[in-house]
Amino acid sequence: MKDAVKQILKWLVVSVAVCAAVCWATEQAGNLLGFELRDQTSVDLVRKMAGWNMRFVYFVSYVAVAAPIWEEALFRWFFWKRAGAASPRAAAVASSLAFAGAHYLFAARPDNAFIALFIFGLIQCRLYFNTDRLWCAVVNHSLFNIANMAILFVFDK
Repeated sequence: MKDAVKQILKWLVVSVAVCAAVCWATEQAGNLLGFELRDQTSVDLVRKMAGWNMRFVYFVSYVAVAAPIWEEALFRWFFWKRAGAASPRAAAVASSLAFAGAHYLFAARPDNAFIALFIFGLIQCRLYFNTDRLWCAVVNHSLFNIANMAILFVFDK
């Protein structure tokens, strides 16, 4: 249990740092090349709903609890762990691409988070591989989402 918590904390720090750096670098590259990538749709939703109202509480509950549970069950347990026994690395890449792509099912526009979500998917596969416990990936995903919402409120443009 103690080792699992250490793994979660380690990969949470790595996840937040790497994904923040990738989003920043993507935005800078867009600025350098003369195009602007929009914020992720969920970021726009958080900004529109911000405040202690029932829609916001529901959204935060979904992002912090429900989404990590079903996304990790689908993308890490089913797509990666169950389907990738023959080639775990290829399965990790495929499940991470599917994970990142799934965040765009209802938002057919590019933004600055696709690469970060792909990398986060790879990190989640590594965490699950290291611990062999799906709940570790779920907790890390939940904490990652909470950290991103907190960062959004602290460093909002």
